Amino acid sequence: TDALFKLNKKQRQSTPQHYPETILRKDAAKLWTSGCGKAYALVAMPDSKILHLAKGTPPKVEVKLKKRHSRKLVTYVRGLEEYHIDAHLFSKDVAKRFACSAFVATEAELARCPALKKGCVELLFQGNLVKQLTALLTGDEKASSHGAVKDSPYNLPKGVIESCWRKGTRRKRKK
Repeated sequence: TDALFKLNKKQRQSTPQHYPETILRKDAAKLWTSGCGKAYALVAMPDSKILHLAKGTPPKVEVKLKKRHSRKLVTYVRGLEEYHIDAHLFSKDVAKRFACSAFVATEAELARCPALKKGCVELLFQGNLVKQLTALLTGDEKASSHGAVKDSPYNLPKGVIESCWRKGTRRKRKK
């Protein structure tokens, strides 16, 4: 019970400690989990092999839509390296599936964009592919009406993908 009702120094000095004599199992479980910090694990699914275990929240995959010249749109993707997805293979896969142009950019090639982490890259895709890329990365075939989303080898959680529409861009309307 000491671990469940742990007090800091100020609380110990100001008030004497009183522990309950009995506690329900349900309440003990709630107290125990409330005292634990958040953590995440990246797991390779076929063998359930843990690739990365850390405190805090899982890293985000950013999918941004920016406007280029006149009415041209470009979709940017960042953060795939954290989930052990090879950027070059992913860009080739997306270019084949959605019949679009794909480009893998390193930090040296992107003077205008915010700095990337060391060893990370940014992917650029022709057109508005925010919904399709989100559906492809999560493996959710129902999220997009595009047929190329089927049989996706990528299974990222939905909460990890962060979609962003920049100034001058609009979300696609549902049909």
